[in-house]
Amino acid sequence: MSGIDPTPFLVLTSRQQYLPCHIKVEDIDLPMAAIAVGNDFYSYFRMMPKGDRLLKFILRLSYRGDRFVVTIAANCYLVWLYEPKAQLYHSQRQQLAKRQQAVIKLATQEPPCSTLFLISPQQYQLEDIRIKEMSEPLPGLIYAERTFSLLEINDNPDLVLAIVGRLSLQRHNTAILLLKTELASTFAICVQEPGAELVKGTVRSTRFLTSWSL
Repeated sequence: MSGIDPTPFLVLTSRQQYLPCHIKVEDIDLPMAAIAVGNDFYSYFRMMPKGDRLLKFILRLSYRGDRFVVTIAANCYLVWLYEPKAQLYHSQRQQLAKRQQAVIKLATQEPPCSTLFLISPQQYQLEDIRIKEMSEPLPGLIYAERTFSLLEINDNPDLVLAIVGRLSLQRHNTAILLLKTELASTFAICVQEPGAELVKGTVRSTRFLTSWSL
């Protein structure tokens, strides 16, 4: 599976990032619960109560090529699947017009930032990096010609998802690294750093990723 490029997904924490609605899709007569994100529609797929189960589910969806969104609710997570041919649905014309205006307004905003789930060291290259805001080099990595800083290691899936969602709201693309041994799994949270410079050596990056198992 690690030889397959994962599909980026969205983790949304604010209702300002999406719009609840109903849609019509081919071959289904009844309207479907959905959300609008920019110009795209995603139909409701599944509710997941815990972050550990959700991350396993995300892994499966991402590596089979599905486009999807995760929204964080009060006590659970909701998963929504992309519907490329969906149309906005509403039975009353006036309410439909208002909903269409809201979708159009949402589409004019910047699209939400995305997240990648990386599961093998073969997918990325560790590199120490330097960014303008910091005088000291940072631990980092390169994936598909994109540079990321290594922000935090955390073994709590719910906190990992909350941090990624908060970073998305702050306009940061992110990646989650799966770090695994025979006894435990934990995760490294990475933040994309456009314009970062590479620093010769990987001392900080290697130390960062090995420190969690000590």
